Amino acid sequence: MRRASIQALGRLGTEGEEKVLLQIVTSDTRSVARDAAEVLLRVRAVAADTIWSSATTNPNQFVPITVIRLFKSASKWQQIEIYLQAAMSQERGLSECAVGMVSSLIQRFNRSFAQPSGTELEVASTLLETASSRLPVSVRTELGFLLKTITN
Repeated sequence: MRRASIQALGRLGTEGEEKVLLQIVTSDTRSVARDAAEVLLRVRAVAADTIWSSATTNPNQFVPITVIRLFKSASKWQQIEIYLQAAMSQERGLSECAVGMVSSLIQRFNRSFAQPSGTELEVASTLLETASSRLPVSVRTELGFLLKTITN
């Protein structure tokens, strides 16, 4: 019933209900939290990193893994930020999933020529340094090269 309500809300409009949907992402079961996050991402009512922060506070360890897969629709710079944050997770499954997703993102990186803002570039560079020990050498090297090329 809750999932159907969230899906209907997504079709009818989320205006004024963003906080409620974020609370659902923070506290509900995996499937309900996923639907709430999906609606928020689809209507772009809340920033992707806010949705991600909410998912990581959910006590159900499977919610972040379920929600992180939804960010393919976010901008590539938001994806990089979220995936690198998740790669540093102590939860092994989430960390491995995030490494796979950042690797996949790098493979299709040039499909979108969207340039990062100064802040996005700085955040991505800092997160790459922090998460580098969790990333395979090939991913570290490729992402480092991309970030270096953009700054020049």
